Amino acid sequence: MTKPESFLLQGAEILGKKLYALNFAFEIVERGKGSGGEFAVGSFRNGDRELRLWFRFELGGVFYRKNDLERTHAQYMQAIGRERDARYPGFSHGDQLAGFRHLLEDLEHCDDFLTEGGKTFYDLMKSYQYRDPPKGFAALTRTESTKPRSN
Repeated sequence: MTKPESFLLQGAEILGKKLYALNFAFEIVERGKGSGGEFAVGSFRNGDRELRLWFRFELGGVFYRKNDLERTHAQYMQAIGRERDARYPGFSHGDQLAGFRHLLEDLEHCDDFLTEGGKTFYDLMKSYQYRDPPKGFAALTRTESTKPRSN
């Protein structure tokens, strides 16, 4: 078993605290080695819903899929108005399982995907117009306390 696969299985135990009770089942769906090293991909499935997790050195991509519709974690958090509150990806400080714990916290806001067959998720995400986050200097928000004072 590769290190990424081992960490992915440990992370699945963390997420399973919520997902197994909702009848999601986990499996490793891909293993490989790319230019950046070994990786593993895992999937929590329940019917036509899938939460796909990509791991190389830490939890990387997180994707939600229902039927033919797939969205990233960032897109989903934005659509439900939680992009500023989202804990994932967060800071890991060398803890390779931190991303899973952060994602578990975010899943508390994901009932529209996790329950009722994901119909609410599907309808919302099908019509939502995702906007790219600002980049560079535009990404820096200035609060009142950081604005320069005028003399």
